[in-house]
Amino acid sequence: MSNERQTSIGKLRLLALLALAACGEDGSAGGRLLVMLEAEETILDGVEPGDGPEDLRDGWSLHFEQFIATVGDIDLHLATSEDVTAHDESAFAVDLTTVPAAGLPLWQLNGLRSGRWEFHYSTPSAADGATRHDSVSEADFDELRAAGGTYLLSGAL
Repeated sequence: MSNERQTSIGKLRLLALLALAACGEDGSAGGRLLVMLEAEETILDGVEPGDGPEDLRDGWSLHFEQFIATVGDIDLHLATSEDVTAHDESAFAVDLTTVPAAGLPLWQLNGLRSGRWEFHYSTPSAADGATRHDSVSEADFDELRAAGGTYLLSGAL
C-alpha cells in the first residue's frame, strides 16, 4: 500500500488494547492485541463556531452525515528489536459516524511476546483491496473504490 505510514489521523483514532495471555518466562508468544477503531468527537458531534483549536473561526458550524474512511494495514515492531514484528494487511472502509462509543474491534493479532511495541497503520485507497464494513453502503463503497479514494464525506456546513 503506497500511503505513508501514520501514527495518527486528524479525525480518527485507533485504540490498541493489549490483553496478555499466558506468556512464557522466556518471553515466548502468548499475548493478544485487539485493535479498535474510534471516531473523534468532532465527527460525532460536529464542529461549532468559536476560537478554540477544534472550532471554526468564521462563524460556521459543520455536521457530518457520513464520514467514511479507509484504514488498516496494521504493523507492529517490538521496540527493542525491529526483527520482531506482527502485521495485518486488512483494511476496512468504515463510516465513522456509526462507530460505537466503546470502539469498533476490527483487527486481532495473536502470539505477541511481552514488551513495548511500536504501532503503525495506514489510510490506504479503498481500491487497494479494502473490505466494505456493514456501515458503508455498496454504492458508497463502489464510488470510493472507483475513485481510488480514502475518504468519502458528506455533511452540512
